[in-house]
Amino acid sequence: MQSFMLRCSEQHVFCIGLCETGTPELAEALGALGMAVRTDPPLDLMLGGQFPEAAEGYLGLAGPSAAAMFRELDLAFPDSKFILTLRTPHEWLEAIAHRSHTLGLSDAPARLYGGGSFDRVSMLATYELHKAAVLAHFVGREDDLLLIDLFGGENWDVLCPFLRVRPPRRAFPRLERHLPGSMPMAA
Repeated sequence: MQSFMLRCSEQHVFCIGLCETGTPELAEALGALGMAVRTDPPLDLMLGGQFPEAAEGYLGLAGPSAAAMFRELDLAFPDSKFILTLRTPHEWLEAIAHRSHTLGLSDAPARLYGGGSFDRVSMLATYELHKAAVLAHFVGREDDLLLIDLFGGENWDVLCPFLRVRPPRRAFPRLERHLPGSMPMAA
């Protein structure tokens, strides 16, 4: 475990999935591996390009601003790892619709998704465009990017080999499905 901690001190990990793809659970899992990840870093620092300040005291960032600014984070933190959390587009659309109608979209996700109102067509296009942009950005750098579907059951078995660490002796963090009538699920 000591060699992992030394490696982490030299490398950041960024969770760049959209809302409702399991980024908070991924951040918790990284914490269980000894990597403190700041969820929802201050938007003013992120928009101001003050990435070292936003990440100060943490080995990673997660949340809508990290997802929206993955290219800039890649430039600011060379040799970092990036993790794109995914789920089926239909399931994601239902979860984001539920979030939009019951919880509202905060300022950062509203900007990321092209406005403050919910529109299924534009939301789904945003999901697909984000995934395509991430894949295009990391072409030829597959060792720097992990695609993981936590809702599809992927967890320690996919995450740990990517980070070159052993899985901890604990369950993966519980996933909240955020669908009407659904129950939280352990992966």
